[in-house]
Amino acid sequence: MTNDVTPPLVPWTAADVKRSLDGGAHTFPGGYPILYLVRDAYREEGIMHPKCVREVLREAALDDDDSASGWVVLGSFVLWEDTSSVCAHCEGELESAYGPSPVEDVEGAEETSSKEDKR
Repeated sequence: MTNDVTPPLVPWTAADVKRSLDGGAHTFPGGYPILYLVRDAYREEGIMHPKCVREVLREAALDDDDSASGWVVLGSFVLWEDTSSVCAHCEGELESAYGPSPVEDVEGAEETSSKEDKR
């Protein structure tokens, strides 16, 4: 009998986050952009740029009361193909390793060709 329940993601420690951020914003080797899976105080998950993770952690460290920002880092990853994801903190576009997925390319090409046909 197998257990089909996925265990919850455990937040990284401050040391884990610092070590990852100190490693840079891109993988080595490969130079792929690193993004962070985060969860806020309301248990909503999102994705952040390394720059925003640093900013949120800095704000939490400077916060005098116990409320802090509520963000925790759950992991890091490479976003391989996507152009529609945005940062949970700054709402800026997230960089993907290979740009849009093939499906997005086809949809974009169809829209472009239909606009050109109307000219």
